[in-house]
Amino acid sequence: MNVFADCHHGSLFASLELLFERRLHWELFRPIGLDWFTSGYWKIAEPYGNFEGTIKQFLDINSLPWSPDGNLNGGNYEKDGIYYIYDPRFNNYQKAITFEKFKEMDFDIIISSIPAHDICYEEMIRLYKPKAKHIAQMGNIFQTTEVKNVMCSTKPYTVPAGKNVVFYHQEQLLTPFSKPKEDNKRITSFVNCLPNPGMYEVYKSTLSDYEFKSYGIACPDGIISGEDKIVSIMSNSTFGFQNKPGADGFGHIIFGWFNVGRPVIINYEEYKDKLAGELLIPDKTCISLDSGDGFNAIISKIREYSQKDKYEEMCRDSWNRFRNVVDYEKEEKDIRIFLNNLL
Repeated sequence: MNVFADCHHGSLFASLELLFERRLHWELFRPIGLDWFTSGYWKIAEPYGNFEGTIKQFLDINSLPWSPDGNLNGGNYEKDGIYYIYDPRFNNYQKAITFEKFKEMDFDIIISSIPAHDICYEEMIRLYKPKAKHIAQMGNIFQTTEVKNVMCSTKPYTVPAGKNVVFYHQEQLLTPFSKPKEDNKRITSFVNCLPNPGMYEVYKSTLSDYEFKSYGIACPDGIISGEDKIVSIMSNSTFGFQNKPGADGFGHIIFGWFNVGRPVIINYEEYKDKLAGELLIPDKTCISLDSGDGFNAIISKIREYSQKDKYEEMCRDSWNRFRNVVDYEKEEKDIRIFLNNLL
């Protein structure tokens, strides 16, 4: 079985690889080559005015070194018209094809993960792959689609008539529990663009005996690339600082904190009704920034829950909560039923 999927988010695509290649033993491909853009079937750069640098970052075929923010096709080799691209973030090879190669191949499933591709992929399927089934992958809040088959990694909702929908968690490699180091006082953010930097700085200055780091796009401490590096930094942090207005539909980072068993300092009220809300138990797996307790009380809680016995308990509770909430084996069965009933 051949599956083609767009690739606008590295962790999302990695989760599709875990599902389709490692679990189902199918073949997964993504686009490469500027012909996807010129043919009208690649829309990821539209929000940026089709900036040439963004188009080349995702599609250009070259021999330059791989980089997460400049060249996602570096370190490739080609065999029989298929490009094998090493992605150091996840220590694997992605299979990528040009639009011309796509037209030569047979595909059973075509997946779009942004609304613009929902539309143009419908046309692409009609013109070139009429036997393929179209799936929309939805992982963002307020995202909607007219596609009939939907893989949805948001909080479940009432499914409209005529839709074939499966609700699931985007898969991550499970991380063994690691006992936190003693006297490890680090608070780390992986939220891009550091929302509410003023709040972050106030907590950083007040908790001056803790090491604060903010990683991500346009963040003070730069971008961290590599799943193993992110997991290591998370495991060696006391708390994750997950202050993200609007919260996440899915959220690889928020689920990542719980996967490694580290509690978060979070805007709880905005997360509680989202998918990650099922992980959050105030004062057990998280500390709420918007609890109404007041700044000084929150500071006191951070210090209190950093104490050895209470902190180890909070870490273990967070790790167990992830495993109580997320069951990839069960979800695989649900996804197989979904795939057997594609419209």
